[in-house]
Amino acid sequence: MLRFFLSIVSLFFITAVLLLLTNFTLAQNIKPARSIEDSLSTKLDAEVKQFVYKGFSGAVLVARNNKIILNKTYGNAANFGANPAFWIASNSKSFVAVAIVKLQEQGKLSVNDSLTKFLNDVPADKQQITIHHLLTHTSGLPHKYVADGITKRDEAVKSILSLPLGWKVGEGYHYSNDGYNLLAVIVEIASKRSFEDYLRKEILKPAKLNKTGLWGYEDNAILAPVANIKNTEKIRPVIYKASKSVANWGYRGATGIYSTTEDIYKWILALEKNKVLNSTNREQLWGKQALMRQISPTEEHFYGYGWGVRFKNGKRFYVRHTGDEDWLGHNAVMCLYENGDVYVVLSNAGAPNDEMNWSSTVSRALQKQLQ
Repeated sequence: MLRFFLSIVSLFFITAVLLLLTNFTLAQNIKPARSIEDSLSTKLDAEVKQFVYKGFSGAVLVARNNKIILNKTYGNAANFGANPAFWIASNSKSFVAVAIVKLQEQGKLSVNDSLTKFLNDVPADKQQITIHHLLTHTSGLPHKYVADGITKRDEAVKSILSLPLGWKVGEGYHYSNDGYNLLAVIVEIASKRSFEDYLRKEILKPAKLNKTGLWGYEDNAILAPVANIKNTEKIRPVIYKASKSVANWGYRGATGIYSTTEDIYKWILALEKNKVLNSTNREQLWGKQALMRQISPTEEHFYGYGWGVRFKNGKRFYVRHTGDEDWLGHNAVMCLYENGDVYVVLSNAGAPNDEMNWSSTVSRALQKQLQ
């Protein structure tokens, strides 16, 4: 009987040991996946810090597998809290493009509508321009900033439409801030609301972008400092005055939005998960709208609607945009890879050289680690 009892005890003991070993093995198998993320985060952080020593200041966010693995502020920007805002310059185009497509979703316009449907006295050489042309930088309008400082909408429209076309309408991709400023005008006319009101209520609110705002309305924002205060003193007071932005039509549509890394990440997720637009309309933003350049026989770069889109072997590789408010020293890059990786780089340090600003410099290093 004693022998039987000891056998039972031994069996329980062996079973317990086996269970402990099994759990330990499972824990060991799970741990490396987490360690890979930690390792990548550490590597990316070290990479960014090398640039800080050379003059980079700003904020960097990287996400993988729907999880933020790096979200830090560097340089003097870190003195303004864990998540300060930066002017994102031409990345603002993604917002006005979404506003336009949202209005199409609401039945208030079509991207195939011509300017004549919304604007009076359109010159004959511009009557064939459609909203699609403006969205894809194929309108033929040049890149001249003629609406800068103009506060009245009709005057801004007149200034832009007075520009001579640089190319035939629809004749290829030619970047134009002026064309995107017209899109902001169309948002107002089609929605019968101010541009700012439409963006806040129809775009920013559904995406839950609580720390994103617009030029001329920065009172409650915690903004990273400008790169060089003396540069701002050269800017006309109708654009920037007493260290504050002043609302004007040169900074609606093409540029003029501030945001944080966390809000930009939420913005990307909101689009990816169809929280602002349905999937069909979202695909217009990220589709093959206008060829920018043929990189290789298997790689192409297109401009969608407010986004640059890279394709490899016929499949979308990433969507991305950059921006540079050079006189403020604020610049930005945002990118979503098709595999779900995301990076956002915002900077207030201008550019390390004449070729590339800090956000683009840092993002290029991140790309090498993520690919």
